[in-house]
Amino acid sequence: MDGPEPIEAAQAGELVVLDMARVARAAHELGVLLEVNAQPERLDLNDAPIRLAREAGARLVVVTDAHAVAQLGLMRHGVDRARRGWCAAADIANTAALAEFLERIGKRRRAASAAPGGGRGRAGRDARRAPRRREARRLARQLHRSGGRRRGSSDAGWRRDGDESMPFRDRADAGRQLATRLTAYAGREDVTLLALPRGGVPVGFEIAKILRVPLDVVIARRLVAPINHQMTIGAVASGGVRVVDEELCRALAVSDRTVQWIADAEAREVERLERVYYGCHRAPPDVRDRTVLLVDDGVATGASMRAAVTAVEQGRPAAIVIAIPVASYAACAELSRRAREFVYCYIRDPVYSVGLWYESYAPVSEQEVCRLLREAHELSASPREPPAPGAP
Repeated sequence: MDGPEPIEAAQAGELVVLDMARVARAAHELGVLLEVNAQPERLDLNDAPIRLAREAGARLVVVTDAHAVAQLGLMRHGVDRARRGWCAAADIANTAALAEFLERIGKRRRAASAAPGGGRGRAGRDARRAPRRREARRLARQLHRSGGRRRGSSDAGWRRDGDESMPFRDRADAGRQLATRLTAYAGREDVTLLALPRGGVPVGFEIAKILRVPLDVVIARRLVAPINHQMTIGAVASGGVRVVDEELCRALAVSDRTVQWIADAEAREVERLERVYYGCHRAPPDVRDRTVLLVDDGVATGASMRAAVTAVEQGRPAAIVIAIPVASYAACAELSRRAREFVYCYIRDPVYSVGLWYESYAPVSEQEVCRLLREAHELSASPREPPAPGAP
């Protein structure tokens, strides 16, 4: 296909087969966010298609197969329902199955277009998104006034001003930036910082070091959809906690039996990680009557953080403060209900992939997590020096 045909076919929800050059043209004309191999941490942000996509505004998601040459689907998304139309060609057995999947997406899209405020193009899309955006912001403002406080910088347009730099160099940099917003908790004897491994531990380590508070972990695992391991349908956490997105499971036709099987497997992994992480430095922390800072490297759907909050609540803490470098409006609105305070550096809707906010988003190993926990424990066990004048 050449010319505008791939664009029109993509807008209609039909199967499109393109090579990388055509992907670049589609990215430029439609404004797409390209994720190669469905591995956000492996994205080359200087690659021409991705650069064009970012310059165009990143309005759609394109996921290619392992070789990025064929069986490519272009799909429109709602602001807080992006994951529902998100499909990697490598996860589909054949072209016919992919075409069938896209046909279902196309039917829902055409039905939405026929509804009031629907229609193709940017105007119709913005009309459909506007109520969800207004609702998310309304909830966030309401929670802010009612005690579910938020603190941060709503710098959602940082990419649109021509600045090609990422907000965070790496997770350590994100932790240092986040620590500047948590100085009220510095040096307090009643504060414990719990990070979500693995990515949240390097962030939490920097915060714990700057604030001079103890660092530990609360373990949560995502439940991923069978059709695509990038779709989060829930999470499990320590203490037998289980959180499931029932609405998304129904939309993806994931049965209760399948959810149970996935959750049981991840629960066993949580138990294994408890032996690894708690065994490498000390027993699980006692958070009763303490203020708990819950930290991760970013929140898109918020499923893992919701499970972590539930797990921490079982320990009866005095208060929970959630601290996140980057989060979506929807996650901010929902998680603010569960915490005394929701602290963030950047907020944006939607957050397709947390890794896109970091210049370096390298995987964190279990060995690295254990090393940071041991080092943090040694720092907290050493005698505390009085802070220097002007220090946080």
